[in-house]
Amino acid sequence: MWDHRVIILCSLRGRLLEELHDSHWEVVKMKQVARSYFWWPKLDEEIEKITKSCRLCLEHADNPSRAVSHSWTWPLAPNQRLHADFCGPIKGYMYLVICDSYSKWIDVKEMVDITADSTIHAFREYFALW
Repeated sequence: MWDHRVIILCSLRGRLLEELHDSHWEVVKMKQVARSYFWWPKLDEEIEKITKSCRLCLEHADNPSRAVSHSWTWPLAPNQRLHADFCGPIKGYMYLVICDSYSKWIDVKEMVDITADSTIHAFREYFALW
């Protein structure tokens, strides 16, 4: 480990780069994802090299998607819009992280499992409290 990132063995780097590049992200996005999870010397250079040698990436480089970015309207009160995701496993537990868009309040619930029933129960507890 190097801080929170895994240092990848030389023999596995090529396969990991191929897996990372399967979605044909741009260089910046690939670097961002890679830096979040793993590291090795000259990682950035290898990411640039793989994107510059990919035929599909080169063909579509001048043709970006025309999707319009969506910006959320600001909620008028707490709990009108919540964002939630699971975090973990950390020492055998998963955590349900709920963030209120209005107040930016973060609520974290320790979960033994992340089944639909357990998640529904956790949200019911959250709604009963707030």
